[in-house]
Formats: sequence, structure tokens, C-alpha cells
Amino acid sequence: MKTMSKYAVTTTLEKPDWTNPTVISADVPAGIEGVLRRALAKRPEDRYPSMTAFAGDLVAFAPGAFSPATA
Repeated sequence: MKTMSKYAVTTTLEKPDWTNPTVISADVPAGIEGVLRRALAKRPEDRYPSMTAFAGDLVAFAPGAFSPATA
């Protein structure tokens, strides 16, 4: 197993792990980046507290695609 220096660990943790979806496709709705960034936050306290809360923000981009009754 390879060990990483403290610097390498810190640098890795500070880098974003994902590419902004609007960079990949111009068809991605404006504003969804913030929803995804929150869902993928490194610190648990910065993430959504539940899937229902996450889905509540996603529904703004796909009305009718989510029903809390089926979650």
C-alpha cells in the first residue's frame, strides 16, 4: 500500500472531485451546479440532511419527476 504525505493528502482533499456539468453540456439547467455541489460536499454537515431534501431541490429542474410519496 502506498502512503501519502500530509501535503498530498491535504492537496487531494482540497481539490474538487467533479467537473461542473455545465462544462460538459450546455443543456444542463442553470442552477443545478449548486444542488450537485451540495450533494457532493466533502463535509457531511455541508450535504443535504436527507434524500427528500435533495430531491426537493432537484424537482425544480424536472417538475413532476419526483413524488415524496414514492420515495
